[in-house]
Amino acid sequence: MKIKKIVAAIAAAAVAVSAMAVTVSAETIGTAGIYLADEAWGVQYWGGATDAEGNMGIASVTPAEITGDGTYTTSIEFTDAMGHGQFFGLCTDIAGTGDGAEESTFADYPDAVLAITSVKADGNEVLGNAEAPDINDSGLMRVNIFNPWAGAELNYAYDLDWTSGIKKIEVTFTVTGMGVAADTTADTAPAETTETTSTATGNTSAAVILSVMAVAGVAAIAAKKRK
Repeated sequence: MKIKKIVAAIAAAAVAVSAMAVTVSAETIGTAGIYLADEAWGVQYWGGATDAEGNMGIASVTPAEITGDGTYTTSIEFTDAMGHGQFFGLCTDIAGTGDGAEESTFADYPDAVLAITSVKADGNEVLGNAEAPDINDSGLMRVNIFNPWAGAELNYAYDLDWTSGIKKIEVTFTVTGMGVAADTTADTAPAETTETTSTATGNTSAAVILSVMAVAGVAAIAAKKRK
């Protein structure tokens, strides 16, 4: 009878540990992507369907879901080598306040900063200005990859030479100052660098705990039999 009680206790504890180990995913604060337009603003892409607003020849887009402070990657790929484009921006759907680079802040996260750390064109690194500030434009926060109508200090890239004949642009950026830890299980980076274990809950892996408990239970039963 005592052995059955021990086994029942182990089973009950296992269920409790499994419940504790469930990780609640962080909520998405906003989405970021690479947006672009030609010099006449006649052909544009501002997210959504890849052929929207004039068809920029876009084959696929990989937006980044922002869940808090962390590092993210977003990309855009074209069906053919790129033949036009004048404005390139890392744009979000996160609301901003103020007007202009120096006065702009995130509406709900006034201390947050959006910063580009890397731009790659067909896998080749594009030299850039890491100090390019985030800007509130049309009510939303962004960083200029290259905006010909903005001063050089407001752009990450120094020119448009790197855009000639390319088929893919990849941007890595950071978000800091939100005071919210990013969900590290989110698919915001290439597969080989994405973390698959969440550290946000502080819980030891359920599998490890259950294994330890099972071993302890077997040992307890064996001890009872020896007695």
